[in-house]
Amino acid sequence: MSKTGHLYYKTDKNVFDALHNRKIGKTVIIEQLKDRGILISDEDEKDNIMEYASPLFTNYYDQVFLLDTLNSSSSKKTYSNVELSTKMKSLDMQKIMEGVKSDRENNETESVNLTKNNDGSFVITSTYTEADLSKNVMSQSLTKTTEVRVWEDESGCVQVRGVSDKKGLQIINAIENGIKVKDQNMEKYVIEFSTIVDHMFRNEFFRKLINSIDGFDAFDVKSVSTSTGNSPETE
Repeated sequence: MSKTGHLYYKTDKNVFDALHNRKIGKTVIIEQLKDRGILISDEDEKDNIMEYASPLFTNYYDQVFLLDTLNSSSSKKTYSNVELSTKMKSLDMQKIMEGVKSDRENNETESVNLTKNNDGSFVITSTYTEADLSKNVMSQSLTKTTEVRVWEDESGCVQVRGVSDKKGLQIINAIENGIKVKDQNMEKYVIEFSTIVDHMFRNEFFRKLINSIDGFDAFDVKSVSTSTGNSPETE
């Protein structure tokens, strides 16, 4: 992007690079042009369409369209599930969640919302901006959302489930630490496979798990998604 005083504006090259992203298919560009009365043949190559469209995608609504499309995530989110053996009163749990929300709100790039549902569960949602200077200019600053849900199960244990991204894991850890302050005897139970590198052992675990569900018979399993470290894989 070029800079004039305090204003930034995107160049044709910035738009071209954004349109080249696989999230923005040829059909999407054609439909966007069609909305402004420009008809393009779908038999034309995407590179030719991008070259024609780049100088036209200059106004505010074009930028919203590009950023919304680039921000959209087609990948499946992975989740972390933690069971905490502790007895927490609803009021104490609410204070812990409010404390986590307050601490995260100190981050200027993060917007945090806390909701208490009718079933007594809490949901904390964080919307934040993530910078990645290795990407093209229009994708360097993307808005993302993570969510963590906390509730008490039938046995009285506290269940914590959240998205396994950097922010989600930070929130989960903050909740655990808050509960630990209230209950020093809290015990944590979590299924962890990151140290098991042989996929045969993980597959065997999932086969036994699926076949052990009461009232159901396993007919077929297409795929099982697991998260190993920072990169999800399907087995």
